[in-house]
Amino acid sequence: MMANLRTTLWMVNLLLVALVAYAAAVTASMLLEKYLTVNTPAGEGTRTRSTAVEPRQKLPLSTFDPILDVNIFRAKRRPTPVGAAAPARAPSAAVAQPLATVAPPALNLTLTGTFVARPVAYAFVSGPTSSQENVYAVGDCIPQIGDGPTRQCAPNQGVLKRVLQDKIVVAYQGQDILLELVKQPEPGSPNLTAAVVSNVTTVHRAAPEATEGRPTVETTSNAEPFPATQNGDQVEVHVPNAEVESAFENFSEILKQARVVPYAVNGEPAGFRIMRIRPGSIFQRLGLQDNDVIERVNGESLANADQALRLFTLFKNEREVVLDVQRNNQPLHLSYIIE
Repeated sequence: MMANLRTTLWMVNLLLVALVAYAAAVTASMLLEKYLTVNTPAGEGTRTRSTAVEPRQKLPLSTFDPILDVNIFRAKRRPTPVGAAAPARAPSAAVAQPLATVAPPALNLTLTGTFVARPVAYAFVSGPTSSQENVYAVGDCIPQIGDGPTRQCAPNQGVLKRVLQDKIVVAYQGQDILLELVKQPEPGSPNLTAAVVSNVTTVHRAAPEATEGRPTVETTSNAEPFPATQNGDQVEVHVPNAEVESAFENFSEILKQARVVPYAVNGEPAGFRIMRIRPGSIFQRLGLQDNDVIERVNGESLANADQALRLFTLFKNEREVVLDVQRNNQPLHLSYIIE
């Protein structure tokens, strides 16, 4: 009898504990809900998440007219079918004044070549008052004034903005000028033409051609090396000036005749290695060989691609160019006499 009574009391106690715990949980939940309601800013508690997707705005085709006009890939446009009228193109809002009132830019530049190897790109440009060519990187002032390219431009200078495969974009007095390499114009046609397309002024400058009787750039095995004399590790090469003028007229073609890659020693730049030299190319005629490492030019070390590319301009602007080369782990000094 006593055992049954004791069991009943334990069951009643457990039930009371469960009821008290449930009541405490309900009370705590109500207090927490009241606290959150009081401290929530007005309108935030009823905010709902929008699942609607705004439709993408469809741009008119005339928006892409500047890209079509520049035609950086030289794509051939389809001819308009016979009897069909050409689609009307809306005038671009970028041109705030009529075409006839925009004068051609005063820059008188000749693009002789480009070097594009992302992320670096350079342009070879000849200035208006000199036949000397210079190498420019993006951001340099153009044409060059003084000893070398700078980034503090004078009013009569432009800024190189972009370098493409065979053209460059120069910012000059509020306009973007597209300077291109083009073929020699037909006799009687003007050498320089300019027209404004959108906010881009396209300037076509004829690339010079080799005159009759002058040698052209050869990449065949028939091209003989320039005459040279060697005394130990000293090599003197005599290069006719006419050969230099002809060979370096098109820098883009020169850069295709060999592969030039950076060379480092213990992680530090130590020059540039020349590889895959084409037979009969200007590199071979100058006496360079595959895997030669050019360490210095006229006593100056080659630490970056900018200095390496300016090597090409030295052959046109200087009468003597000296290369310190490492060949088969042995030093070699190549002296080029331009005559």
